[in-house]
Formats: sequence, structure tokens, C-alpha cells
Amino acid sequence: MGIKPRSSDQTAVSFSLPKALLDQADARAAALGMSRSQYLNQLLRRDVTDRAPLILQETPPEYRTKNVDAIASEVLKKYQPPKSLKPERGA
Repeated sequence: MGIKPRSSDQTAVSFSLPKALLDQADARAAALGMSRSQYLNQLLRRDVTDRAPLILQETPPEYRTKNVDAIASEVLKKYQPPKSLKPERGA
């Protein structure tokens, strides 16, 4: 998977943070099922645009974005074909 091109209305920014704070932000973003950029965007939008509380709810693990192969593997592990479709032993 390549790097997603930035849209014309976006810009890259650079600023300094203590490493420990960045590590905590990354962990929180992961817990929310977001990238670092998505997490920071949400916080800034909530404060600057929405004037909303800076509290984001965690996304349950089952709703977080996953690799399609991992999802398919999980589904197949749980799949039990109906008895009418199971081959008979010795056939």
C-alpha cells in the first residue's frame, strides 16, 4: 500500500512535542482505531470548529479497520457449514 496523496486543501505541518506525549498520543489514536493524523484532526476540529469537549470515544475492536485477509481468516475460522453441506465420511 502506497502513501495516500494529500488533497489540495491539506498541508503538512511540523511541530515539536515531548516524545513521551507523542507516544501517548499514538497509543490513544490506536485505541480509537485512528491514525495519528486522524486523531489530531479530530481533536483540532472538535475544539476549533465544533467547540466541543475534547473527549473521543474508543472504537470497539470489531469496528476498527483491519486487513481484509485478517477479516476473511477470522470469518472462515468461525464458519461451520450446515450439516447438509458436510461431506459424508468414507464417501
